[in-house]
Amino acid sequence: MDKKKRYSYFYAMAICLFLLVLMSGVASAGIDPPASPVKLIFIHHSTGGNWLADPNESQPYGALGSALMNNNYYVSATNYGWGPQGIGDRTDIPNWPEWFVGPRSNAIMAELFNETGQNFQDYGQWPRLSSDPGGENTIIMFKSCFPNSDLFGEPYDDAASEVNEQYTVSNAKAVYNVLRGFFATRQDKLFVVITAPPQTEEIYAADYQTPAHRAANARAFNNWLVNDWLDGYPYKNVVIFDYFNVLTGVNNHHRYNNGAIEHVTVPGNNMAVYPTDTWDAHPNTAGQQKATEEFVPLLNYYYNEWRGSVHPDPLKILPVADIKLNGADNSLAVSSSESVTLSVGIDPGSYSGVSSDWWLVHLAPGNVVRSFSAEEMNFINGLSPVVQMPLLGFSSVPLVHMSGLDPGSHTFCFGIDMAVNGVPDIDSLCYDCMVMDVKMVR
Repeated sequence: MDKKKRYSYFYAMAICLFLLVLMSGVASAGIDPPASPVKLIFIHHSTGGNWLADPNESQPYGALGSALMNNNYYVSATNYGWGPQGIGDRTDIPNWPEWFVGPRSNAIMAELFNETGQNFQDYGQWPRLSSDPGGENTIIMFKSCFPNSDLFGEPYDDAASEVNEQYTVSNAKAVYNVLRGFFATRQDKLFVVITAPPQTEEIYAADYQTPAHRAANARAFNNWLVNDWLDGYPYKNVVIFDYFNVLTGVNNHHRYNNGAIEHVTVPGNNMAVYPTDTWDAHPNTAGQQKATEEFVPLLNYYYNEWRGSVHPDPLKILPVADIKLNGADNSLAVSSSESVTLSVGIDPGSYSGVSSDWWLVHLAPGNVVRSFSAEEMNFINGLSPVVQMPLLGFSSVPLVHMSGLDPGSHTFCFGIDMAVNGVPDIDSLCYDCMVMDVKMVR
């Protein structure tokens, strides 16, 4: 096979990855558990620990860990003290940029994706599947605790222009807008946002805005997350569970019911209805169990919708795409003065000889999408397939050498889809991605 055709294959595949989630269908996916074990990691502190915990006599419990195990999720967790420079200590809303887009985010994500510990600490134990299915964590679930329901500002405030350390509606929106940009680069992961639980009125300190006003701000922010935050986001790899709503009213719900997602709020209360006591906003057992009952079927729905019908025929072996940067297969950090070699390969599985669109995509800093052009032998702006031709197999082959890359986070994706129409189709998409952090040389 000549070089240009080989390059074309590689390029087209990567674009498929991005468009897989971009074009994901909206049809009801059902609430059946995954057919095979799925690895999930939960970033949490005490409230999340109680939610996961099995029945015990010392503190509240929600048995979420058992419920997830019974639905074929292999669950790990972080806790206080976890990770690079103790990042596990910092799970408030203003801390999330440090996790996902900060200077150490590549190291944090690499450790997070590969974490297999349960990290119970003192919040109660919970069981999980007996064997690790292998590979990285697929579902990334994260939650801030109830102090993050003490938000200042106004319910209608727009997102701040830049993130800061303030506990305000505007900064909370700015933080999550920044996260959304990162999530778009990792469509191979399902990110599950758990809203912060509510506080009791007694816990709010006296300040220039009343407890009722600040709790109403929390409600408005969480409603924004559920209803507005993902407007225009083209992928299905980010979902929200409104834990706050579930815990602020006996008749408040966020669940999958009668074939649809149901988000129901009875107006009039934004304080905790299920606290341990008036001075302890940790949800009690009744609240945690209610949250488990509503969350797990909804998670199954979210997962199934995200996965969609990616696998064209479950009885056949799917193609496996592979992309490497300087031989690395997971993540890479380089300086702006270093050169980088991008290599690709593919195992066609049961689909050798099947006509396909081939894609290769580069998501550059600033969320600039670029596709590889076989004619230019380089990446150009925009999304377009490079070639349409039958699938064939080859080992990792150096495709392009790059240098002088802009500082920041770069994502390269290689994939194929077997609907030959010049547009990405998630029904038949197979892909692989790599993230590279380029640092400026001073």
